[in-house]
Amino acid sequence: MIEPQFAHQSLQQYNIEEVLKAFSQVARVSGLASPSPLYSEVGVEAGDDWDLEPNLSLDGLSPITLFYENGVRRKVVACDTSTIKLAEGPFGGVWAIRGAVVEREGDGINLSIYGPFIYLLSPNSVSRIIKLLKNSLGLHDFSIPSMDVAHRVVAGLFEKLLQQHVASKLDKGILLVDGSLTAGPIDSPIKAVSNVIRKSKHYGSGVIAFAKSSKLRLLGQRITSIANGCEPPYLISFRGGIRMKPNHHILGEVYVAHLSKVFFPFRIDVASRDDKNPVRLVEDLLKSDSLVYGYPETLILAHQYSTFNRIDILSMQSSIETATNHKIINHPDIRESLFAPLDNG
Repeated sequence: MIEPQFAHQSLQQYNIEEVLKAFSQVARVSGLASPSPLYSEVGVEAGDDWDLEPNLSLDGLSPITLFYENGVRRKVVACDTSTIKLAEGPFGGVWAIRGAVVEREGDGINLSIYGPFIYLLSPNSVSRIIKLLKNSLGLHDFSIPSMDVAHRVVAGLFEKLLQQHVASKLDKGILLVDGSLTAGPIDSPIKAVSNVIRKSKHYGSGVIAFAKSSKLRLLGQRITSIANGCEPPYLISFRGGIRMKPNHHILGEVYVAHLSKVFFPFRIDVASRDDKNPVRLVEDLLKSDSLVYGYPETLILAHQYSTFNRIDILSMQSSIETATNHKIINHPDIRESLFAPLDNG
């Protein structure tokens, strides 16, 4: 892989800096009054295909062969986010979220990182956080999710905010995002997803979403497991064959994309620049980005730089302890307490 160069941009002109500052203020963890300890609750929630897709029923499938020489070289920008739970207490959970944007144009790669933002998610703060993000996205539905799914909603809205920011600055390029273009769930509002696509098209760009897994099935078989003997790179279209759940919408064309002769096919959702030829947009991607086992290298880098590693986690937990004057302790491990003497012989 090419090692990316870090891009230090001024974000003030994009009107996103104020939103991120406000997010940090609304959800700050300093000043917690509870004397109870914080328990370490490390767990990743990042870009999964969250059981949103319905079953699929089609009579026939025809592969669409892709030709590298048909593609046009364009700027490619990949966007991904990651969120992680750092601690838990009687007041709620402490979470961190971070986004990464990777830009490739020709042989050059630039990287911009947004965050990490550490925030407190509690019954007292959830409404303020959700309203701030929805206001920033131009949404007028201020319904508040339950606490057990609130972190997913915050992560989804933050990701859409970053995607809209990128879409408004990309001219005649390709925007790559993780997951799908399914809209309707509370973490992926229809207006937020459609605004990403609309802004991209306004600037002559297209959007391609790559899902590492999918719940879409044909005759009980995952669509990414379908084999047809065609030589990659190719697409399989599912136009008109998807039965959506109520209030769920796919804002693009759905394909299985097998772009490499080695290993993996993926589900992709494509919203092309002019809605006429989404296949051409995928051919442009073949021409413009490197592929690693059929997956765009820029999207891999965006995932890697947004994901939290162990050093990140320990550093943020240390910052929380300093800011709140609370000690983070590990939950007692029941299995270790009961069976460790036996397991260790």
